[in-house]
Amino acid sequence: MNSLDSKKKTIGIVSHTYKTLTVVFSLEKDIINAIYCSNDAPKLSKVIVEYEEKCDKLIGTIIKEGYNISESIDDDELLIFLYNLKECSEIKLNKKDPYIDKRKDLTELFTITIDPKGSKDLDDALSITSDRLYIHIADVTSYLKDPSHILPRANTYYLRSSNVPMLPRSLSDNLISLLPGETKRAITLEFDLEDFELVDYYPSTIINNYQLTYEDVDDILIGHMDAPSIDIPQAVLDLVKCYNRHKKNNRITLNDYQTTSHKMIEEFMVHANCVVAELISNTVYRHHGEPYPNKAGYLQRFIGYQLHAKINLTVEDLGENLNKLPSNQTSTLEHLTKHMMSKAIYTLDKKSHWALNEKYYTHFTSPIRRASDILVHYDLMKRYICNKEDYINSLNEGESVQATIENILHELDFRRNIDNEKYECCVVKVTTKGVDVYIPRLDYTHSFHITECSDGTFLEYKDGELSGGSFKYNLGRMLNVELLDFNQASAKCNIVIIF
Repeated sequence: MNSLDSKKKTIGIVSHTYKTLTVVFSLEKDIINAIYCSNDAPKLSKVIVEYEEKCDKLIGTIIKEGYNISESIDDDELLIFLYNLKECSEIKLNKKDPYIDKRKDLTELFTITIDPKGSKDLDDALSITSDRLYIHIADVTSYLKDPSHILPRANTYYLRSSNVPMLPRSLSDNLISLLPGETKRAITLEFDLEDFELVDYYPSTIINNYQLTYEDVDDILIGHMDAPSIDIPQAVLDLVKCYNRHKKNNRITLNDYQTTSHKMIEEFMVHANCVVAELISNTVYRHHGEPYPNKAGYLQRFIGYQLHAKINLTVEDLGENLNKLPSNQTSTLEHLTKHMMSKAIYTLDKKSHWALNEKYYTHFTSPIRRASDILVHYDLMKRYICNKEDYINSLNEGESVQATIENILHELDFRRNIDNEKYECCVVKVTTKGVDVYIPRLDYTHSFHITECSDGTFLEYKDGELSGGSFKYNLGRMLNVELLDFNQASAKCNIVIIF
């Protein structure tokens, strides 16, 4: 958040006082150094700081004070203040449906939604018959008379216990949302079940017969849900059958922990986005470049060392070999995979998506919460918006803000919930100077100097191993460590290896 001058804002935790200055440590991982503030705030309180760099130091002023770090009640309030997040209260709506002459009536199709528990902004629904899969996406653009003041808002911001919607709540949670029991406008993609190819796409009207959660679907699959209608379990079973038949395995994903319901919806939405990207010749694309070579090396060496093989930096080679490692390394592999990834961006250039292994990709399936999808909807329905390039920066900036919000909330949870106890970890880096380990329960990487890796026994580095006497460290080895002390303000850990 840059102002007109060189000052920036961040959220941090008050640590202590140094020569009349209040020392604050930012919750943003990119801000490593302490910030020295001229005004006071209680120790371990959350604060918003405006700061700048002077003489190689970060000098700042506390502009908003929150509760102690142990309290989460004001997390959302502080983030809204930090990023100046404001709800859109009112927009101009079309008096007439612009697609009324083309809209198909699909209200007789049995249709369901599958979303997280408590969701109100339902933007995708599914129907399935003996030979067709229908993916219905909320038809946001048919309601918008002038989208220009909506698109720069970029996306809905999700906080700890609330959100700041991109659209007015009267639209996102009501009029546009595909709520059950009501006739709603949608853009429908119709697929052939045999080959999963697109048969047709068109504006439609649908009725969501039942709103399911991911947990509902998983319960149905194991026979633990008494559905109010026999149509519900049948639809779920048919959808899962379709998913199992057509799912793609040649992708790099970070969702191994997810259940079948999550994976199924993700697969259907990814497929819909890919198809739309192929349909339109000039729209907003989602580009994900190849991994950063220096970061990818960690994962390549981690896998290669254990399998005694050279691992190529391709989706196919990485995906195939990831599944060959022990199950107790799953969390570590997800961490290393995430670490190596380049940042996905929005662009007007028709480029590929590396992790999904797709030639072209876009975002189409979440128009209630992403402005990028609204632009794509306009293009798909041939109601083109001029100067789309004017929106690209705001789309990428909005996504960056959301990612930072999620990281800050994760860091707050980490500092609140960490306990002085024993943890299992995995060695992810071995050098002449020591080892790095990843602790899955904390989602945290810690470095041990070579002097901390033995009881004084001399250790020698050779062929990717650090060993000596009864001590041996190599990639993939599981260790037990103990957290002796933790500083909540600076997040510095005192961790020792249990010999």
